[in-house]
Amino acid sequence: MKLIETKFGAPLALDLEFFNRERPNGEKLAEGDSYWTLFVRFRTGLDSERTAVWYFADWNEANDAKAHFQRLDKHDDRWAVPFRFSEAGPMGAELLLSAGDDNYWPIVFEALQGADVIDENYKARCHVLSWSGNENIEWLKECFGDNWDVAAIFEYCLHHYAKSSLAYLAAQIWFFEYCTEDKYTVGYSVRQLEAIYHGAEDLAQAAAENRRLAGLAGGANSKNKRMSRLEALMVEIERLEEIVPLISEERVLEQAWENLEKAREDVPKTPKTRFDYEVELRSDRRFSGRYRAVFKKTA
Repeated sequence: MKLIETKFGAPLALDLEFFNRERPNGEKLAEGDSYWTLFVRFRTGLDSERTAVWYFADWNEANDAKAHFQRLDKHDDRWAVPFRFSEAGPMGAELLLSAGDDNYWPIVFEALQGADVIDENYKARCHVLSWSGNENIEWLKECFGDNWDVAAIFEYCLHHYAKSSLAYLAAQIWFFEYCTEDKYTVGYSVRQLEAIYHGAEDLAQAAAENRRLAGLAGGANSKNKRMSRLEALMVEIERLEEIVPLISEERVLEQAWENLEKAREDVPKTPKTRFDYEVELRSDRRFSGRYRAVFKKTA
């Protein structure tokens, strides 16, 4: 659970007119007033995580709602959704059907915060702005107006993270959503982001299935070979640690693959398979800690 305060008029804030639509005249809010967003993430077993979002104009109401979930032994995000569209009306039904489209934002912000690109207030970190430079920032302000910092964050990630990384995809989604309004690219990137974000969960399910089929020697042998290649690739990446601050994550991975090809013959050749290996290094607990330790210098 996470409870966040936002002021109307701030970047990415809710539309004030929409928020006030159903509020009595004496209770309408104005620019600069605060509202609170409650994010509640749910997961059952190894199912994919789901995030439900609620908005409150009063801090006490928001805090009570948070406490409601803390008291529950079993959580369910359906309690706030009408069972029939007739209860919500045509506009309400339309909002319910589109609400799921925004569920990726918590993942976007979590990825960028985890990469130390943005702070808890969703602002670019000082080292990101320093890398961008004052002259470039002025140009970004002229081109992108209030969303200049979103463009600066994306430019930073473009130079410091592989295109298959969570940080890059999160920054790309943010940029294309607010700076270019390219909905097609946003949708495509969201699918990639969610696939990588839930990768550890998928691997856990695959591992459980592999244990169930442990008697199949062929499958076990194939898994062992894959793990051997993953370990070898991780070692090659670690050998390049000293040059990590000097080049992008994507270029480090390319060099690691080139070095690995010289050492063994069973290296995967296709971009798709190599992409899968890179995702596994980032998400599998056996490698993810070592991987982050190498690339922390780029943040």
